[in-house]
Amino acid sequence: MALNLTRRKFLQTASLAAATAAMSGCFANRASASTPFVKKPFTAPGSFADTKTVVGGVCEMCFWRCQLVGKVRDGKLVKLEGNPKSIDNGASICARGNAGVKLLYDPDRLKFPMKNVGKRGAPQWKRITWDEALDECAAKLKGVVD
Repeated sequence: MALNLTRRKFLQTASLAAATAAMSGCFANRASASTPFVKKPFTAPGSFADTKTVVGGVCEMCFWRCQLVGKVRDGKLVKLEGNPKSIDNGASICARGNAGVKLLYDPDRLKFPMKNVGKRGAPQWKRITWDEALDECAAKLKGVVD
């Protein structure tokens, strides 16, 4: 039996199969579709299932602005997850979104305004209040506008 398959038809079929496989993970309801018989999700010891406080938000780590759910334990954010009710990203977020907790508690993150009081090229930083920072910004913007 001769198979009447040209190279062009083979490449078209292979491309369609590859595109279908690549797109199969892009649907919001993929967790329930891939595990239809799981009654209760597995929870590892020390996981975040016991977290009572959940807050909603938006990821600012890239331009997609995925919807998030943050899990809070003892007043501290401990885990970020995708919002399961989101039609955009489903219940998943990327590695950048998962890094949001580490960014929040980074010891080098600025938590208050700083003013350069040193010479140009040799900066020396001094902590100032938010009111001082806003007043200085407003004065400089007013000088530019006038």
